[in-house]
Amino acid sequence: FTGVEISTVEANWIKVQAQVDATAKLMEEAKVTPFSVPLRNGQSFTIDIKAGSALTRSQTEDMIQKLSINGLPTPHPVMGYVGTFRSSYSGNLVAKATLGQLSVHYGAVNCDLSYFGLVPNSTKEMFICADAALHSSLYGQVPMMIFDSAAETWQLADM
Repeated sequence: FTGVEISTVEANWIKVQAQVDATAKLMEEAKVTPFSVPLRNGQSFTIDIKAGSALTRSQTEDMIQKLSINGLPTPHPVMGYVGTFRSSYSGNLVAKATLGQLSVHYGAVNCDLSYFGLVPNSTKEMFICADAALHSSLYGQVPMMIFDSAAETWQLADM
């Protein structure tokens, strides 16, 4: 850096640090919301998520591990979900079944899917795509994909 006095940099840093401290205080006071994820055999696990923040890496890894072992299967025969789904806007999504496990490949995202539930008052089924939580564009989120059984199409859910 040239042409800037150190006192100017220090004065600006004090302002930035005050904003960082205020944001940290707000995050400490943020409401914690439990997010329950269903598993096989009527079990579930809960992730506590602070409003406005992302999942931690350990929460993400825990979710991936639990879903890889006990994720819910599709509510209908798995073959009804498989195929190549083409979109001239967003590219191809390939859904396949291996040993009854549904997985998708969509751009840089590859993941096994775990059934989550129905979107109320619709023909849309939600699936957790846990592996995608480590993808840079989805990091820290609970990534969902939706299958519309009436239209027989896949889409990324609003995350």
